[in-house]
Amino acid sequence: MASMIYPEKPACGREEAKVSVGVEVAFSGDPQVGRAVAFTERLLSGMEVKTPGTGAWKITVRRTESLAKGGYQLKGTPEGALVEAGDAEGARCGLMALLRRLGVRWYDPSAQPLLPVQAVAPESFEEKRTPSFPYRGLHICGVPHHYDERLVEWMSFQGMNRKLTHVGQLERVGGALKAYGIAPDTTVHSYSEWVPEAKYFEENPEFYALLDGKRVRQTAGGQLCLSSAGMRKVFLHEVRQFLDSHPGMAVIGICPNDGYGWCECEACAKLDAPEDREGGKVNARVADFVEEICAGLAKSHPDVLVGHYSYSNFSDFYRYLRKTPENLMVSVTTFRCYRHAIDEASCPTNQPLFTRLQEIRRRIRHVYVYDYLYYRWGGLPQPQWRVTARDVAAYAKLGLDGYMTETGPASSPDFAAGHLPLYVMAQLLRDRGTDLDALLDDYCQKRFGAAAETMRRYLKRWEDAVTGMEGCLTRKEGDDLERLMPPEMQAEGERLLAGAMEQASGRGKEEVLREAGEFRRWVGVLKQRAEARKVGGVSVGTMEAFRREMEQGEPSGQGALFLDHTLKVIPPDGRTRARFYADAERFGIVVECTEEEMGKVADRPGNALSAVYGSENVEIFLRDGANGKIIYHALASLSGGHCASECEGTRWNWAWDGGYTVKVRRGEGGWTLFFEIALSRINAADTVALTLVRNRHVDGWKKSGIPNGGMFFNSKEYLEIALPKEAP
Repeated sequence: MASMIYPEKPACGREEAKVSVGVEVAFSGDPQVGRAVAFTERLLSGMEVKTPGTGAWKITVRRTESLAKGGYQLKGTPEGALVEAGDAEGARCGLMALLRRLGVRWYDPSAQPLLPVQAVAPESFEEKRTPSFPYRGLHICGVPHHYDERLVEWMSFQGMNRKLTHVGQLERVGGALKAYGIAPDTTVHSYSEWVPEAKYFEENPEFYALLDGKRVRQTAGGQLCLSSAGMRKVFLHEVRQFLDSHPGMAVIGICPNDGYGWCECEACAKLDAPEDREGGKVNARVADFVEEICAGLAKSHPDVLVGHYSYSNFSDFYRYLRKTPENLMVSVTTFRCYRHAIDEASCPTNQPLFTRLQEIRRRIRHVYVYDYLYYRWGGLPQPQWRVTARDVAAYAKLGLDGYMTETGPASSPDFAAGHLPLYVMAQLLRDRGTDLDALLDDYCQKRFGAAAETMRRYLKRWEDAVTGMEGCLTRKEGDDLERLMPPEMQAEGERLLAGAMEQASGRGKEEVLREAGEFRRWVGVLKQRAEARKVGGVSVGTMEAFRREMEQGEPSGQGALFLDHTLKVIPPDGRTRARFYADAERFGIVVECTEEEMGKVADRPGNALSAVYGSENVEIFLRDGANGKIIYHALASLSGGHCASECEGTRWNWAWDGGYTVKVRRGEGGWTLFFEIALSRINAADTVALTLVRNRHVDGWKKSGIPNGGMFFNSKEYLEIALPKEAP
């Protein structure tokens, strides 16, 4: 993709000169500085640079020990520019700051950097910066090894320095991250990394969770047995061994696996606090474990921070630490409202989150926020850049280390729709003194050219839409988009974009077209939602019909249509339908999954949870007919692999044997799942309450489901299917 170029008036009396970049010997050979120099030279070669003098304009990178970590100092003269830094990160950030001073901008990682037609080198300038937050990062999801080079290069340009990385991925991506100046943070779900079942389960099953009287493998949904002294010894040994073979690690994570599946043995139960037992939490046992591992690593690797989540049913583990380890770094997850700033006292969603964040920071020195900026939003509008700026002010006041958010790869539609709040966040993490309004003015001028003023009003209209909407913007409610884009907002947005189209030209017009395309797509989603609501209800066939279809039937194209989990519309491709069957004793489900790209579908055969969930799969959630708090959760993949659990709150029993049957039929145009279970196993009498979710794994992970895109564990919203009164 060619670089996008914004127009800039040429300066009179300037000379075009060759620009060269030199690096002092102290930084010679450093991959981070070498990559930053190459990036600088590549961009400079794509634009004209007018210099003060007539000779070569040289950029020099020099080490100066007095500057703080990650900090830099720029000095300009008629002969060139000097970048001084105390370390490689500062040198990289200084070079990127110089490019920005020359007019380079890179707002959207899904696009190329914006270059001025003609850059003007100032005759003299000075700039000195130290990063406002030492921790500035992303977690890249939806791609192999959680790595996307375009996005990592964008991170490097923006001065970011952290990326979540599983320990098993370091051999593949560690070198590339180092070259971009991005340090891996392994604060990820990692019990299975440190005590791998392939190595220890056969000889030491007592290391693993006891569920319903059985020791359960981690790949089948179990955690570790945290009370096991032998397991703790092995865990510490494995972490130490890894750190010895990977010198320079800044943060090592020791977090639980994703999901629940916590050990039910007597010794683990004794570690739990009374309030844990009452609320289905494991805070105290996790705190006891964290203290021991932190103490061990403080002795052997005192310069390494130990990363752990404040999350899920152990979000309050910090309260049970007898003595807070000095080497502990806590990642605080925030499923929050984006209409209000994180410290908005009147926000019912954010207020308890911020209270927890304050309490954690009072107890623990190293804390950063783990956000879900693009979570469950699917490329819909994200106009919370002003909220983002207020958040950073709150984080700075608390003295947090920094910020991390999940994103997709650079190809994700989220960036075209919502790169601006992330760009604002990146600028403010580097320099929290940045003026937001000046930043937005610059954004509009550089990106939209002659249409800058109108597009600035367009951005302001979005800000007004956020502040003027009712309730919170959490992206969990089905009507978030409707409340954000009422008819008057749609009309005003269209009017402003039409005006900008008349004013813009060249690249600026292309950029206005991109924005208009996104806006009209969102309006289209609202219309498609209205159509999707017209889809009728469901019918129940006989079990004889179920078995005939399972044995010989062809895809019928009939049944309840799944809706996209985020957009709440019928997916244009990968459509899914469900049909239901019952008699007095059995219940059957047929899920017909169309797929034109079967060759690309993720397929990991086997019944292990990791294999089933890592494949194209369907999730079936059935509410217990006698105890509405119990959910039976079954997963089946297109290879026929399956697993299931009995769930009650945070208790997930992956040892549950539901007695169900699964059969899969594959074809060129998709695959069909046949699921059958006895009504007695789910205590169903008059009705079956369920929700179905398809996890489509083709060029990314897309969810769809019924009802309303899939309700997962929100059983109050399940589809109620009436059973036949008598056996047919």
